[in-house]
Amino acid sequence: MSKLITIITSTFNIGPEFNLTAESIRSQEGGDCQWIVIDAESQPESLAIINANKDVIDYYISEKDSGIYDAWNKACDKILGEWVIFFGAGDSFYSPKSINLLREVLNVSKHKIYYGKVNVVDENMNVICCRGKTENIGWYRGKPNMPCHQGVFQHRTLFSGNKTFDTRYKIAGDTKFLIGTNELENIGYLDLVVSNMLEQGISGRPESKLMILQEARMLEKDFGFKTNCLERYSYNLRIYTFYAMMKIFPKNIYSFFAKIRRKFTGS
Repeated sequence: MSKLITIITSTFNIGPEFNLTAESIRSQEGGDCQWIVIDAESQPESLAIINANKDVIDYYISEKDSGIYDAWNKACDKILGEWVIFFGAGDSFYSPKSINLLREVLNVSKHKIYYGKVNVVDENMNVICCRGKTENIGWYRGKPNMPCHQGVFQHRTLFSGNKTFDTRYKIAGDTKFLIGTNELENIGYLDLVVSNMLEQGISGRPESKLMILQEARMLEKDFGFKTNCLERYSYNLRIYTFYAMMKIFPKNIYSFFAKIRRKFTGS
């Protein structure tokens, strides 16, 4: 049975934040969505949280994988929706009316990829900032410049089964996929808030900052992008600055400053 939207979530040792995602799907007016959960053999307490929400999970497996993009690949040939979005544990639709509002746009679509606004929220669901329209989508000034995947809808025809995502990537596999579709020049923008993204989900570990830099260089090589020296230096400096701050400051202090930065920059 076809659906309007498929939501794909990969999990590993998640906590109660998973319930936020489940409840937002459960509360959607009109339903018309499929939720696929691919777990990487989590601990029993995490599996108990997932199992408690099986009433809204349409397909679920728990087995070892090599990372988020391996998990996403396992989900691709189970897609029933016309449109696909990827949520992490804790991400949620903006409101119970979200899918009904999206139906009005997506059913008369002229594009294969759409994206909307994403609220970055704290653990109490207070909005820190809203990531809205993204200018210069794609490779820009020596780095990938993409909308949040929690607000991106991709048509099912873009997925090619269990080899869709490049598992060499640990952070930027979704970016490589979107660039590789050759649809970014024709991407559609939805002037509405699609989802909420937990701030803790994008804080990351210090090492993740260095991985972002490494995978940006992988993208540059894979697609043959050209970057001038000034752009490369500027991006490297930014990443190493964030890395140093995360190493120097306790996590709660860094998170405090990160929240302030996001409020002013919206990123």
